[in-house]
Parts: sequence; structure tokens; C-alpha cells
Amino acid sequence: MRITVSTTPVLLLDYNAKRRYFLIQFISTSIDAGNTGIIFVGRGQQPTANINSNNAGEMMTQGSAIEEIKSFEGDPRPFKGALWAVSDTASQELEVQEDVEKNQ
Repeated sequence: MRITVSTTPVLLLDYNAKRRYFLIQFISTSIDAGNTGIIFVGRGQQPTANINSNNAGEMMTQGSAIEEIKSFEGDPRPFKGALWAVSDTASQELEVQEDVEKNQ
């Protein structure tokens, strides 16, 4: 799903104990010319849009991605908690995907 991120934190993915994969892709400027800012992704908390803050989270620039997949039984990846994003610039576009374990 495509999510617009601005200067107010937005929830990308809520806590999900059955998450087996997630991908957060900051869409390239070759696809969306307006994606010129920096996005900060917080794990379990809302990040701040300040690179010098201890609460900035993971920084993304256009074209970058954060991806985690469960590789084996007992693998602690991917992160199961809530994932938040905030940008230093209004109207930045992300593509977010999530896959969950199927009930057997």
C-alpha cells in the first residue's frame, strides 16, 4: 500500500505477532519527483524528524528501503512491533508491504 508521510508521525504498520516479512520502500524521485525529503522510521515509537535527535530512528532517502524477513523457525526477525514514520518534508510517498504467517 502507498502511504503519504509528512511532518506529523504516521503509523505504517501496527503490532503484529504473526508478521513474517515487511518492506518499506521510499519511492524514487524518478517515479515521484516530489520525494526529495528524508523519512525517519521508528520501531515501537514515533520518531522525530531531526537527524541529531536520539529518537530519529532509521533514516531513509529516496530510493532506499528497509526490509526484514523471517528466515528460520525462531528467527526474531522481522520486528513485530509498530512501525512509524515522519518526514522533514511534506507529502513524501512510501510503499509498505507486510506478509503474515498463515494458520496451519
